[in-house]
Amino acid sequence: MQTQPATEQRWHVAVLDGGLTGAALAAILARRGLRVLMLGERPSAQRAGGELVIPYTAMLLRTLGKRYDVPELAGLAAVTPTTGAGRSLGFFYYGPHGTQHPDQVHQIAAPRRMPPEPALFRPDADAAVRATALRYGAIAPEAGDVVEVDTGPGGVQIRTVRAETFHADYVVDCAGQDGALGRQPTLIGRPRRLPAQLHSISTHMAGAGRLAPLAGQARQAPCSWDEGTVYHIFDGGYLWCTPFDNHPDAVHRLTSVGVCLDARRHRPDPDPEAQFSELLAQLPLAARQLATARPTEPFRSTTLQDFAENRAGERWCLLPESSATVDGLFSWSLSSGLELVNALAHRLITAARTGDYAGSGLPQMDRIARNQISAGVLAHRMFLDATTDSHLLTAALKVLSLGTMLGTFQLGDYLARIDSTAPDALHAAHETASWPAPYFAGHAGYRDLVMLAAEECAAAGAGRIPAEAASANIFAAIAESGFAPLPFGFADPGARFYHPAPEDIGAVLEWAETAPDRKVGALVRSTLLAAVSGSHALRPTHG
Repeated sequence: MQTQPATEQRWHVAVLDGGLTGAALAAILARRGLRVLMLGERPSAQRAGGELVIPYTAMLLRTLGKRYDVPELAGLAAVTPTTGAGRSLGFFYYGPHGTQHPDQVHQIAAPRRMPPEPALFRPDADAAVRATALRYGAIAPEAGDVVEVDTGPGGVQIRTVRAETFHADYVVDCAGQDGALGRQPTLIGRPRRLPAQLHSISTHMAGAGRLAPLAGQARQAPCSWDEGTVYHIFDGGYLWCTPFDNHPDAVHRLTSVGVCLDARRHRPDPDPEAQFSELLAQLPLAARQLATARPTEPFRSTTLQDFAENRAGERWCLLPESSATVDGLFSWSLSSGLELVNALAHRLITAARTGDYAGSGLPQMDRIARNQISAGVLAHRMFLDATTDSHLLTAALKVLSLGTMLGTFQLGDYLARIDSTAPDALHAAHETASWPAPYFAGHAGYRDLVMLAAEECAAAGAGRIPAEAASANIFAAIAESGFAPLPFGFADPGARFYHPAPEDIGAVLEWAETAPDRKVGALVRSTLLAAVSGSHALRPTHG
């Protein structure tokens, strides 16, 4: 039982304005016996992105739950009444004047026998993880906003608006640009201009219709378009719809909607709702789906920015929402946050045990966080540059979906071996890669493929080469890579639907036996065999 006032104690770690990722870190540290202080709470007006969960994100949640013995985190990877259900990702490409040809649709879907991933209703998810942290012993006093943080070799002093002072060995700030660390340029350094200039507008809506009947037979896909998130893509941006009401037990009759824009081509409007409505009117299928929908909260407008030159330092670290804002394409914002929690948690546990906060691997966090932001920015820049042409977009989607698949397999392999191998050793290569490619970290061949694809998309987007030539170059690179399971259609421009049938899996197993990249071949083969047998984290549902 708590006997001393929080201000009279010395805390191992203070987490500021945590949201889901900060609360997850607090839960892990408290579960491992650290004294954890949680200050501030993200206001609803600052609702974080990251509602979509793809298989890679789900595997991260299961990994955190297993590695740190916090099963509640693994539970977030399951569909519940408070989440949506995601069996697929859909992509509709719109040409000039809002034209949408039925042959310019794509879908990524796991086999039907695999369980769906959730779409997290973040107010509920964030509150649940915060409650988990408190159950494990973290303390969250009603101290008001944090106004000042002082860090130094001896520790951290945190002062709140109520003139209370708290003492900790280390501080993690998740509060964003307006947070206590974000207001200290002498600590975090000068703002930097990012290569990708992104702007997003988002809200929740009630009353959205179903897309599948509007899409019609001409656009029929392996899964219903309403069984997951759909991206409506246009030159310079995309609009997403993520339903929370697409399974029988759902309690939230809402849809997450928003747009992500290349700010070079679509300048931010002071009135985000007006800009959203103007863009929606140019996307006929999306406009019909949302014709009767109404926002349940104000539209939120954010611009991708990197206001922190430094992302970690002596006794402090910024989690993603406070070092940059990255939109959630392919669940990137949530996934990158969880990656950093995974990397930071075991370092803080070691530091608390040894008292060495100058070592314990903590100095590596600045580079790890930088790499996460860089990888996300590159992926977004490639995707948005590809929106100028449907063929180019197809190529970019293949590159990203290949990375998410192999990255999911990689994490699943870690998870399968976590009981027999030291977790820190398993994750060392993943965390310390000099430049982690999006999702499939530490693989030089995939890094090179992403770099090539980004360069081709940028050149085509700028009109330096024809889009058809750029897409052909990307597909040729995929085919020659040696690590892409070609029977899954990654090098086939005409394969618009990824939904592996048993014969596809059999063909990939044969490919894996003689794959030029032997390590990836072995990873793919072991993962698919284990998944089919039901012994892998990618286990099928019963029935």
